[in-house]
Amino acid sequence: MSRAGLLATFANERALVAAAREAQAAGITVVDAYTPYPVQALYERIGAEPSPVLARACAAGAVAGALGATAFQVWTSAVDWPLNVGGKPLPAWLAYVPVTFEATVLCAAVATFVTFLAVSGLGRRQPRTRLPRVVSDDGFVLQVVASADASRERAVAWLRTAGALRVDVLPDDTPAAAHRGPLDVAPRRALLRGAAAVALASAVSWWAVRPDASRPNLVYAPDMAISPAARTYGPALATLGPPAGAVSRGDLPLRYEATEADAQRAAAELTMPPRVGTPYDRRWAETAFADFCLPCHGREGHGDGITIKRGFQPPPSLLTQHARDMKDGQMFHVLTYGQKLMPPHTAQLSVDDRWRLILHVRGLQRRLPVDPPPFGSAPPAPPTVPQ
Repeated sequence: MSRAGLLATFANERALVAAAREAQAAGITVVDAYTPYPVQALYERIGAEPSPVLARACAAGAVAGALGATAFQVWTSAVDWPLNVGGKPLPAWLAYVPVTFEATVLCAAVATFVTFLAVSGLGRRQPRTRLPRVVSDDGFVLQVVASADASRERAVAWLRTAGALRVDVLPDDTPAAAHRGPLDVAPRRALLRGAAAVALASAVSWWAVRPDASRPNLVYAPDMAISPAARTYGPALATLGPPAGAVSRGDLPLRYEATEADAQRAAAELTMPPRVGTPYDRRWAETAFADFCLPCHGREGHGDGITIKRGFQPPPSLLTQHARDMKDGQMFHVLTYGQKLMPPHTAQLSVDDRWRLILHVRGLQRRLPVDPPPFGSAPPAPPTVPQ
């Protein structure tokens, strides 16, 4: 006995759901439905059930994203490049939460989407059947079957009574669910169209913003493109001067420059301020040393920090006799203006923080033995014997 397929078009969602609910009692089986948006009430009427495959794929993608993002952050921040940032521990678990959350959602969505395409038959050849033309972007259509040719007229009459605006009869060889007809675009075709649209948009965007050597680049507020670094001890601040009759408080700007002569002058003129030396200063100095000095100089100042393993030139040890003979003021000058490969730390460290770092270095020099001078440096001059 042949089965007659019918396509019934309804005016709205309410009429479609009502016809699908009452079709079973009339001896009509609902095969599929086509709507411009998802209709939750139709799922149970057409026999659609939640897919456990998609749920498992979503859960697997979420777990993989969470574990992968966490492992990647631990490896980069605590294994491959263990830098102390802001005093946080190397495996800073709370700092990993935003990236881990984003990776979890992204991997879960991608896994669900790819699994959906796979279980939907992407790439598999299915029979193509030309169905009657139905506007699927704004139409509400039921695909149903009747049990015999003699009941076709009765099914058509019942559908019209149920509110169908139009009823189309399908050929006898139409499959139960013809997803490859004009009602629904094939997933492979939709994927190819999407890729073509992305490629076209990328090409148009590149053409619109392509560089033109004959046309200079326009910069908004060019004077603000580079902000000059603040110089705590420079003539620019010294020329301002306090107002007449003001009483000085704290440190005054000193007229030092980034020269060797001024470094020697600072060694003779600057000394450790009495306010630095409390237990709080020593604890804070240890944290500041780990943040700003440890990557290059190492934990104990031997010049064996993590940057040396990445190809940077090793800095001199802070435990050599030359470093021990440096005055506090000269060390302060080096921290302020830099020296050779060492950059200035004026913008990163306040005046008191620089003195605290010097206090920490002096503690290392008192506690640890003297390191030999760097290879290739001039040997120290022999002591002169008075005649």
